[in-house]
Amino acid sequence: MKRSPQNRPFRGHGNPLPLLAALVALGAAACSASGTDSSDAGTQTEGTGGVSGSGGLTGSGGLTGSGGLTGSGGNGSIAGASGTGGIVGGSTGGATGTGGATATGGGSGSGGGAAGTAGGKGGSAGSVGAGGSSGGAKGTGGATGTGGAAGHPGSGGAAGSTSATGGTNGTGGAAGTSGSSGSIPAGYPTPTTANRAVCMSVAQTTSANGDLVCPGGGVGPSCIECLFGGSTYTTTDVATSQGTSEAGNYAVTVTLGGSAAGETEIHAEANRVLLGLTSTSSGQSTTYSFAVNVRAKEGQPTEDVAAGYPGLDLFFSGPTAGDLQISAIGYALVGAATKPVMIYVAGDSTVCDQTDTDYAGWAEMIPQYFAPPADVANYADSGESSSSFLASGAEWGTVKNLMATGDWVLIQFGHNDKSTTSATFQANITQMVKDAKAKGATPVLVSPPARATFSGQTLSDQSTLHSADMQAVATAQSVAYIDLTSITTAWYNQIGPNAWQQYHALGTDMTHTNAAGASKIAGFVEAAIKSQNIGLAKYLR
Repeated sequence: MKRSPQNRPFRGHGNPLPLLAALVALGAAACSASGTDSSDAGTQTEGTGGVSGSGGLTGSGGLTGSGGLTGSGGNGSIAGASGTGGIVGGSTGGATGTGGATATGGGSGSGGGAAGTAGGKGGSAGSVGAGGSSGGAKGTGGATGTGGAAGHPGSGGAAGSTSATGGTNGTGGAAGTSGSSGSIPAGYPTPTTANRAVCMSVAQTTSANGDLVCPGGGVGPSCIECLFGGSTYTTTDVATSQGTSEAGNYAVTVTLGGSAAGETEIHAEANRVLLGLTSTSSGQSTTYSFAVNVRAKEGQPTEDVAAGYPGLDLFFSGPTAGDLQISAIGYALVGAATKPVMIYVAGDSTVCDQTDTDYAGWAEMIPQYFAPPADVANYADSGESSSSFLASGAEWGTVKNLMATGDWVLIQFGHNDKSTTSATFQANITQMVKDAKAKGATPVLVSPPARATFSGQTLSDQSTLHSADMQAVATAQSVAYIDLTSITTAWYNQIGPNAWQQYHALGTDMTHTNAAGASKIAGFVEAAIKSQNIGLAKYLR
């Protein structure tokens, strides 16, 4: 199962099938997902009309009925009703009551809702100012939306309506301006055009399978690469001194959008997807933030594959020819204020960051689903079994040393454990779980994706993947478990023996996925995290 890829890969994306959400097994330990933000909205109260004056009392020289009280102005008050006349008095008759006073004009229609924050939309239309005796005042426009999706312009306040005594009409409110989009986490760098100027357009390359792809990820035909650490690509598996010195976790911000509409994907390092294909309209700008793990060897830790570029490298691609709409970029090594919550990954070639265009592991695709402070560090490596990974100082040894309180680790093995007994497999996974807990990290166990080995119209037996053993450890150790074997088995059975090929490497490899297949499986994992209320859900975008 080891791969020795050298080319830069592409990316395809697909959403998990809705019907598979029901197949997700409940984890043994679960936490609630966080809530979502919402934008503020302005509220308006209508003033009540003046109270009607009562008539004068009957008597000799009856008292005059007092007038109706004046209505207080609201955002559109209703005129006061007239007082009724005094009732006729005794021999000399009561004086007639005077009419009620009219209400004063309605106050102005207030502006639209307050500006949306962190993804909220802009102010909505100003509400109607109702007229009184002096017509409704001018409705003010919607306030400018800040952050989030572009603010919708506030529409003008409607003209004030006339009262019983004929108030003048209020004029319309001015329209609100469009807001900017996106928010930047505290401590993250502001995107600059100077950093954007480092990037350059590059041509597509051809994969071993004959597919045209963008270097660093994406299909293109539009491709841009931003090499912030250096432009020398190391084709051997030996990390350079520069690569080692510039490794670390980076806080990254990117502003997409410009004068023209665009569609953009963002990748980092060895074909890691940070943002799936995203559209921006003409004149709209949206800022996205990411935590990016940069390693001296940007792909797999011990496999004989290219170490790649030193330092941080970002790649952009788009499905149409022409300039990609990338306005500005910011990046900086994280500090104490921006320390990420790490999500480590331990696994084999079906999970790892592949450098070969024609192959892709599902954890290569998972970063696109997480927002800061979450940061995915994928230490999965081709050909590893639960025993070999646990024994490797460069693999589990590194993960064990790096884990800290509050971190997470996704653990998936089974494809290379065909000759491993259930007892040994469970002992290996149990040790990893205990190591993670001892460091204050939270493990999540994941059974392997099924192999596309069909017997007629359905998959053949998948029991050699040790999904039952993985679940047994999760139960015994009270940790979350994602039954990816069952989820993918149901998916393969649905698409059938003649469709799996489009999701697998070279169209013939029944174990390893291509970018489209890895993206599909990553979507299943994301859906399981949500549906099982695993604590990681609070970090999802």
